[in-house]
Amino acid sequence: AADSLRSPLMPDVRPRKAHIMRFISRSLLSVAVLLLSACMVDMRSPSHNFWREVATSPEGHTVSVAAHTDFAWSRLMIFPSTETPEEISRNLHTGFPSAAQPKEPPEPGCIFVFLNEAQIVYSFRLPARVAFATSLFHPREFTRATASFEITGKYNGQPPRTLLAVSHPGAAPSDP
Repeated sequence: AADSLRSPLMPDVRPRKAHIMRFISRSLLSVAVLLLSACMVDMRSPSHNFWREVATSPEGHTVSVAAHTDFAWSRLMIFPSTETPEEISRNLHTGFPSAAQPKEPPEPGCIFVFLNEAQIVYSFRLPARVAFATSLFHPREFTRATASFEITGKYNGQPPRTLLAVSHPGAAPSDP
């Protein structure tokens, strides 16, 4: 009876209405997923977070390496990026994975190597384009308590930015 009252000039809107409702529900679901992903904890690597703090902090800021690491480590040693895995292994008296060394010539900078119980637990590169750290190179050694560095220089998309060791009263000197 209802179909006989429908005018041939007015098309049936029920299929279109169902399509619109599906579109709205999918759109709301997409918006909810985007909002949840925006609220998630930053899951980037420790190296990325450390780079970002070094690059964006004002001159004179002290950056703590321990604040950017969520793994156990007791010693940090920093090497020039030009050192080979064999040289690093010899200096650390442990195996440094050659996978950590790129196949192409290394970008100028340094390699942060984290050790726990004489085992390498993590390493990352800090390119010279982010900051120079030549005064921190091996044989200097840092602990969680002493791995804090002062940022000097301005970052205008290019160094010179430099990391300098912060002195810690009462800490044993890290130079041999």
